[in-house]
Amino acid sequence: MKRLQHIRMLSNLGAILCCGIILSSCNVTGPDADVWEDVSTFSWPKQTGVSMKYRSTGYDPIRETDFTETEVVTVDISELDGQEMFVLSDPDKLTFQEVYYLPSKDRLIVKQEEFGEGIALLAPLEKGHKWYTSQDSSWQAEIIERFAYRKVDGKIYQNVVAVRYRMKSNSSIYEPEYIRFYAQGVGDILTIRNVYPSTNATSQPLPQEEARTELIETIPES
Repeated sequence: MKRLQHIRMLSNLGAILCCGIILSSCNVTGPDADVWEDVSTFSWPKQTGVSMKYRSTGYDPIRETDFTETEVVTVDISELDGQEMFVLSDPDKLTFQEVYYLPSKDRLIVKQEEFGEGIALLAPLEKGHKWYTSQDSSWQAEIIERFAYRKVDGKIYQNVVAVRYRMKSNSSIYEPEYIRFYAQGVGDILTIRNVYPSTNATSQPLPQEEARTELIETIPES
């Protein structure tokens, strides 16, 4: 019961795409289609020294309590598994908790992400495009919407793509799902983590929002 008092039930995906909490902006169509041609422009910054401040809120099922946390990560370059990549570095984080990424025109490679590691974004950036993020096919990504504008923490971002990451199968009690919004020229501006409670019902259970992480400030290199 306590868990149900802390997590919010979401509408089904159709309602979400129309007017829900997650997806509530206008689609980009027509003449603006060229902005979606370069995946690398939706990556986190590619300039070392740039910092991004994020705020995470939600419910911690282990501690059975609500939480609010703030984190500042700085873009750096480092090597992982013999490959030089960009990394979101936080001096308070352990090495294995840092996120590594390598953008190119047709894909955004990530390592040490919560939703597996591999391909976070893959061209074409078109609604309905699906792919597996990793070689073991345990996580599947799908572009669920594109927006001309999206407001996060009071700031409006232009040209935003929303991607859903789902586990192909999971034996745990709750099925995790992530919906991430990437803004052109900025990167990750909002990530929502949902869970799907296990049920014996024949119908698909509604997702429950467990936590969200919002970008609240981008700090240029000093």
